[in-house]
Amino acid sequence: MKEKYLTHRKDKKLKTLYNLNNNQLKAVTSKSNCILCVAGAGSGKTTVLTHRVSYLNECERVGGGSMLCLTFTRNAGKEMKERIIKLLGEEEGSKVFCNTFHAFCVSILKEWGHLIGYDKEFSIYDEDDKLSIIKNILVNLCIVQDTEKITKRNIENSIECIKHPEYSSSQYPGLKDYILAANEYRYKLKRNSAVDLDMLIIDALKLLKDFPKVKEYYHDKYEYMFVDEYQDINDEQDQLINAINPANLFAVGDVDQCIYEWREAKPEYILDFKKNYPQCEVIKLEDNYRSTNQIVTAANHLIKNNKQRIDKILIPHKASKDKVEYLTSENAIGEAEMIAKIIINKDKKRRFKDFAVLARTNYQIKPIADQLKRFRIPYQIINNNQDIFK
Repeated sequence: MKEKYLTHRKDKKLKTLYNLNNNQLKAVTSKSNCILCVAGAGSGKTTVLTHRVSYLNECERVGGGSMLCLTFTRNAGKEMKERIIKLLGEEEGSKVFCNTFHAFCVSILKEWGHLIGYDKEFSIYDEDDKLSIIKNILVNLCIVQDTEKITKRNIENSIECIKHPEYSSSQYPGLKDYILAANEYRYKLKRNSAVDLDMLIIDALKLLKDFPKVKEYYHDKYEYMFVDEYQDINDEQDQLINAINPANLFAVGDVDQCIYEWREAKPEYILDFKKNYPQCEVIKLEDNYRSTNQIVTAANHLIKNNKQRIDKILIPHKASKDKVEYLTSENAIGEAEMIAKIIINKDKKRRFKDFAVLARTNYQIKPIADQLKRFRIPYQIINNNQDIFK
């Protein structure tokens, strides 16, 4: 299959295709205008996305400035960008916009924000800034007596109204106070020439929807759009994609890896992709190059029980004699102690640095660290949020 694409070219431009398996090669070289690449864990999705960018540039003569790659974290965007530059070279690779949804919306607002009252330069408030301002407003408007009495519901109602400036008191009488607080919040940010993370996407969407010349500019500029981790997009991000309406859309994701529904991610967008884009081509990446056969087999047996998913079976490419064990504990301290005992009673051939402990959430790390310290097991914590140990 690979020779089909390579016999007419013997120079270095297509050599990277030799390292792709058949499904990866299919995704990289497909002529379809709309592609859903269902990429299982460890199947090389970043490789496929970046190699498709390279293939389009080298073989289809698509300029780097015509390609838009959107993802969810700066680290993921940085890694993609570095790979693309390595494939395309510094001059052409640097033209590809490869960053987060939020960074893309910043670029829209800097270019066109003056149409809705933005200054050319503006500050971006993080979540801590946002919560601090909301709490002060709730107290100043006498919606609550003091910050100690602010509840989770007070914050949620305020944020809901901030995200929906179209809400009116007559339409939602129960939110009257919070609509007032939201108006005050937006006024304060505008006065300080500032914007929060939610407003970045909301106001970028406003520009794309309300100003045809803005929509036309981005539709024409980015002929090819790539969206990574498609299972994690939310309503606003879906609207952003639809507003730009690119001529070519390449979505990469896996509903089995959706973990951000608590952040309003909606896996139905990837589940319904074929319905929303009837002409799309679906390509599955099922070869796992990251984990051993025991881990992949256990994952396959576990994940097949999900009610909503796109059917696929991961195929392992690493062998191992180690077994997967499943252990349970009554509480977090018992679990941490059990982990420490397993490590302290290790095989003599194994060293402490051969062990890694992964936790789903930050609060689980503290008791594990306490037990490792208790058993005098040397450890290193790798975590961006050091506050959990205070």
